[in-house]
Amino acid sequence: MSPPRRLGLALISGYCAYPAGLLGDWIEQFLPLPFSSWTNVLIGTVFGLLVMSAQLQGPSARAPRIIALVASSVLIYTLAVWLAVINFGPLNIGGATAVIASGGLGAALTAAAVVTIARLPSHPRIWLYSVAAGLAGGAVFHLTIDADIRSQALQALVIGSGYAAWQLLVCLALHFGTRSASR
Repeated sequence: MSPPRRLGLALISGYCAYPAGLLGDWIEQFLPLPFSSWTNVLIGTVFGLLVMSAQLQGPSARAPRIIALVASSVLIYTLAVWLAVINFGPLNIGGATAVIASGGLGAALTAAAVVTIARLPSHPRIWLYSVAAGLAGGAVFHLTIDADIRSQALQALVIGSGYAAWQLLVCLALHFGTRSASR
């Protein structure tokens, strides 16, 4: 798949996160999950399907690898949210720093999952790129969730932009961190 298509899918995934979160909150009222939330599951699933699975190359065991990428995306998103909310536990780094750190950790874990499961031929710099992208995306995301916006439609656009920024930056890190892009 071409880089512009992957970036387009990342953009779509980012803007789908807000409605997926609302749907997850609604489902949670009727069917709560003991280990996570439907919001985490739905947002992680959308990212795993649209962004992480787009990194797959070749037809070999495609369906099991897509399932594994989606499952890892859900776990990564759940961990990142949990760490941001509890302020990285005993580190107690708080607020913006916790969100930004979660962005960096989430991006590094995303790169690890894609390199391992999608068998992405990576260059060692993928780790630097993914952490930098995650930290920058985490900073943008923090600004969007911290914005005081009254209109729900505008709030959806602003928060969706935060998700989209993080996802676009991570997608770029995955692209430029591959061996094929380094030639």
